Amino acid sequence: MILEKESFGKRIVKILAYFTLSLKILEFAPNISKSLVKNIDGFSKNVNSVAVMLIGQFGKDEFLAKSINGSIFLEICLGIIGNVQNLIGGRMVLVECLPTDKIVSFYSKSGFKFLQSDRNDKYIQMVRLL
Repeated sequence: MILEKESFGKRIVKILAYFTLSLKILEFAPNISKSLVKNIDGFSKNVNSVAVMLIGQFGKDEFLAKSINGSIFLEICLGIIGNVQNLIGGRMVLVECLPTDKIVSFYSKSGFKFLQSDRNDKYIQMVRLL
């Protein structure tokens, strides 16, 4: 969570941006290539799923959105994930998002690649190697 510095000094909490992080078992769709599975897993091409770090929520306050750049906030988020990786390991970070051009472009510019649609075909799953 990133707080607005000026209001925090006045004992007022204004949240500029926030994200959640959790571990998730990413199950591969049947059409994912074995070479891609091996690249994501790091060891085997014959696995059906892998543990990944999931950015579960990623957002900015709608009234304070211009106070923080989304790309900078994502880099802060990924830096924290890097610290977590140093403690617990892991190879991949996952985002699940609506398949809109603006959102996909935002994550693509930060190195995320489309992997597959989720089981309900509502969201797409994009991954990035840590």
